Amino acid sequence: MGHLKEPVVVGLWLGGAEPVVTISEGSGHLGSGGAMWLEEVLTESGGLQQRWEQAFAQAGALWVVPFLGRVAAGEQVAEDEIVNAYRQRHGTEPAVRVSWHA
Repeated sequence: MGHLKEPVVVGLWLGGAEPVVTISEGSGHLGSGGAMWLEEVLTESGGLQQRWEQAFAQAGALWVVPFLGRVAAGEQVAEDEIVNAYRQRHGTEPAVRVSWHA
């Protein structure tokens, strides 16, 4: 059997007035997930809340936290900036593009 880790996926929707972060764990019938407002995921200083650190780490998404902090601070972060950071880190295109359109 072994100790298989369930897949974790972090998704972003930054195009609306209230940015949303999605986190899903597992696959198939046993998978679960949820959508949270950005302020539910970040601390007041723009860092990641401790309770979400493991999910972001398992998804390989800790690199996106500084971008989320900038968005939470009211900064307009360009889609291309996040996509380029993904490309530099992974050497491929993101599987799902970040969308800024409502």
